[in-house]
Parts: sequence; C-alpha cells; structure tokens
Amino acid sequence: MRRVWITVAAAGMLVAAAGCKSSGRGGSCETGACAAPAPAPSACAQPTQTVATVSRVLPGDTLHGRIACGTGCQCFYFDGLEYAFLDYKLSTEAGCAAPVNLSITDPDGRPLDIGDGTSGKSIVLRRSGTYKGVVCGGGGGESVYAFSHDVRTVEPPERIIPLTPESKEQVSFVAPRGSNVVVTMQPLHACGVIPKVLAVYGPNGSRALDVEKQLAGAPLPAVIESRGNTEKLRFNAAQPGRYTVVLAAEPGTEGDARTAVQVFPPKSSNRDLFHDNHPCPDGGAPRQVASAN
Repeated sequence: MRRVWITVAAAGMLVAAAGCKSSGRGGSCETGACAAPAPAPSACAQPTQTVATVSRVLPGDTLHGRIACGTGCQCFYFDGLEYAFLDYKLSTEAGCAAPVNLSITDPDGRPLDIGDGTSGKSIVLRRSGTYKGVVCGGGGGESVYAFSHDVRTVEPPERIIPLTPESKEQVSFVAPRGSNVVVTMQPLHACGVIPKVLAVYGPNGSRALDVEKQLAGAPLPAVIESRGNTEKLRFNAAQPGRYTVVLAAEPGTEGDARTAVQVFPPKSSNRDLFHDNHPCPDGGAPRQVASAN
C-alpha cells in the first residue's frame, strides 16, 4: 500500500501533545509529559523524503488524524457530485478512548445529514463541488481517528431520441474528475440518421472538449465511427460535475437514435493520508492538508 505523509514538520504534533497527560483510557489533560499510549507505528512514521502535496481526500483514501487532548477541530475536503451517493466511515483508532464528532457541509456551506456521524451509506448529495468535513475532539484525552469515503454515481438510462440536422437534443450526466466517459449514439435503422456531436459543456458551462481544458496526460477527446453509422464520443472529465452533450444529425439524414452513457471513474489509489495537525482555517477555504509519496 502506498504510504502518505504530511508536509508540515512532525514537530508541531509533538509540541501539541507535550501538554497532555492521560490518566488512562479516556483520562483528562494535565500539565506534564504525555503519558498516553504510543500510537501505532503506521500513524507516526516519519517522512523519509520530500513529497508532493495533495489537497483532497479521494475515494478509497483513508485519512488519519490526531487531536491533542481531545480539543480543537481539523478539516479535510473531498469532491462531491449532484445526485451521487456518499458512503463514509469514521472510526476512533484502537487505544484511544476520547470520542470525536464529525460534520460535513456542502459547497454552499449547508450541513449535510450524515446520520450518527460514525458511518453512512447512500447519502444523496445535492450539489457538485467541494465538500468540507470537520472532525472535533470530544474531550477527555487525545483523539485519534480514521476517515474513509466513496462517492457513487448512477449512469442515466438509455434514451431513444429523434435527430434532425436542426436538432439540439441534450444528453446530461455527472462524472467524477478524471473519469473516462463514453457516449454511444446508435441509429435504430442502419440507413437512417447519422448522429453528430454539436458540443459538450462542462460543469462551469464552458466547452469541455477544448484542448486547453484537458487534464495533463489524458487522451484527447475523439468521436469514433462504428458499424451501422454508430458514433462513440470518448473524453476525459477534467472537472467533477454535470456534463451536457448536444446532438443533431448530419445534413441530409434524420431518424431515431439510441443514446447510452458510460462513466468509468479513476481507479482508487487506496492511500493512507495523515492530517497535518493544523486546526480548521478561518473561512473554511480549501487548503493543502496532506501529502503523498
């Protein structure tokens, strides 16, 4: 498994813990040396090299955090998609009795109903954008937690749409950042319509297939012709959110076509992330909270 670490010096975590003394499982905080049980090696290994920063917790990642003496809060961020489903799990790591509290807000800053705050499944997200998680210590000792999540999308059902040269039919769907998207347009009759892609609009309303909009290293968008005048549009989703494909028919043709959308999310890297131990920044703006190697 890939091992991940913070960019901020680990000394900050030691200083924060120096004023903490645990009287046992769930003990109180007092002045003096920290007598709490030592964390597992996986949670306190020191970085051995300079690593690149990351600013998001991705699906499949596990974020580990430590809140000294069970006080204060830490923030993290992840991408959400409208009408997608959120699954999450928050656990307190073994040997640390102090509880933690979790809250999640949507891109507009509105609280998300996440149930009991320890796990949730199939929570419907209403907006695309950056979601903010806040983990706060419950007091009574040092808090050590682990958070993981997944965001699941539902592909739109197949549709049969009439196409003419004057058409501007729309096929709309949501896709995570970095997804491979395939939109298939299959005429119902081989000698009928020849589908034509007029435009593809991204989450911000701009043309999503422009060369400068593509992710580094991603294949360029393409429309591939297949048997029976079937057309397949392939592109990489450079932003998370809703995409709209506008369709018509080639001049001199018209008829019905079956449309289907396939979205292949990027493969999870299943990383371990370690929070940099900083409190939530003022204003809640996304910030770099972890680093990966």
